[in-house]
Amino acid sequence: MPAIEFPAGVTTLLSRSAKISNWRDGNLIRWDDGNTLKPMGGWEQVVLSGGPFASRVREMHRWVALNGIIWTAYLCEQHCYVESGNSLTDVTPVGGIPAPAGLNAGYGELDYGKNNYGVDVPGAVSTLQKFSAAWTLNNWGQDLLVMWSYEGKLYRWSPTTPSSKLVAVTGAPITNRQFIVTPERHVMLFGMGGNYGDFGWCSQEDLNDWNFASITNTAGMYTVDPLSPIVAARLSAAGILVFTPTMTHVVDYIGLPYIYRIRPVGRIPTPISASSVAAIPDGVVWFSVEGFWLWNGTAADILPCSIWDTVTNRMDFARTVRESNVVNVASRGELWFFWVDIAYGLETSRYVALDYRSRVWMPGFLKRTCGFVYGNDRNPLMSDGYKVWKHETGFVYPEAQFMPYLESQTLNIAGGERWITISKIHPDIMGDRTALAFSLALNNDRSNYSKQRYTAQRTVNQHGWVDIRETGRDVRLRIDMIANRDWSTIGPIIFDSKPRGGR
Repeated sequence: MPAIEFPAGVTTLLSRSAKISNWRDGNLIRWDDGNTLKPMGGWEQVVLSGGPFASRVREMHRWVALNGIIWTAYLCEQHCYVESGNSLTDVTPVGGIPAPAGLNAGYGELDYGKNNYGVDVPGAVSTLQKFSAAWTLNNWGQDLLVMWSYEGKLYRWSPTTPSSKLVAVTGAPITNRQFIVTPERHVMLFGMGGNYGDFGWCSQEDLNDWNFASITNTAGMYTVDPLSPIVAARLSAAGILVFTPTMTHVVDYIGLPYIYRIRPVGRIPTPISASSVAAIPDGVVWFSVEGFWLWNGTAADILPCSIWDTVTNRMDFARTVRESNVVNVASRGELWFFWVDIAYGLETSRYVALDYRSRVWMPGFLKRTCGFVYGNDRNPLMSDGYKVWKHETGFVYPEAQFMPYLESQTLNIAGGERWITISKIHPDIMGDRTALAFSLALNNDRSNYSKQRYTAQRTVNQHGWVDIRETGRDVRLRIDMIANRDWSTIGPIIFDSKPRGGR
């Protein structure tokens, strides 16, 4: 068999017998700029004094105060912390924050003010069954702004009084879903004032002026039409994208007298959660129940995903609505979408990564609830909800479900009509070849995948070959990282193979 050069990315088909020269599965693997195959960098825990977190971390943000001190905020389900110099300070508002409601906990079932908070209404369908909670952080100048969607107030904290607690913004509407700080220096609230289809903004540069009736300020508001709950909103270079189940809108700054305008984009699938939307140079990308979508500033279109069928086959939809999130690893040009696999618990356990420069898809196993990359930092920070991890540091993967690996699609003869014997494999490895082990997945019964078996792992010998002799109808190559060392990249692979009979 001639050398096989597998194209970049993973193409996963539910059928394991399909004969295509692609990788079908992988974990913690990337293709830099769509070309160079290599392991993703490892991670190490960030030790923070003043911890641990008292509830799960769901959002992170970093900014610089006027005195040059770098601050990081950690928004948890019932708490908020700020950190500088690896020292955590709890700034949770006095009185605390209620726990997020469950899937059927009575929140959002009827009009605001109807029935008791957190008490189920017989026959009612909870809003949270369809739409996720939202956690929002941003800075207003050097001050931090915070919001929990299930509590609804806009809070503010100043680094000039670092021991103080978050305080609700005076004059701001309450019972909101999320907010955005606009480049024009307005704070825009969505699901504003308990009215799920309303959004509005404060007067320019004045966080306390929300008088929408005044003709002497720049505050204003809109109600989306047709009326529908605002699920998510995301700021991009081409405006603010506002998602509802019946229509997606874009909000543009136009100046006086209207300040902002709203115009429809179309009826397109909404994000699966408020945390599953990201802005990239090409536009806005989000994860929906119907796949991945891209709005390029003019129109929205499906973003083809070569591993989507297996994602939907394994996804716990209800839990993914509550838990999914996306981390924009801008230093690598990658989006990491985290989702819940029905076989691996109730929290995020898998990711689908997109290299948006080359449109290459990469799957894997990893538990993360949020993360970010700040400025020119090459080390993304991510959290699993309980700990904070600095990524791209060496090749050690603490608490990982699996080490990095790759598995190919089927290698067979005459579409599987004849058996094939593979006796040697000659890989092209740039780095430390002792960090890798090779094996084959063999399947002779296409109607019963449970009979598939993996051969013993073998390493590269002193001559550069992997000595292996196995026969099967459908054969797949698997490469496992077995040592925490950089193997750099794998090029075309030569297989020493011979066709056998058809029985």
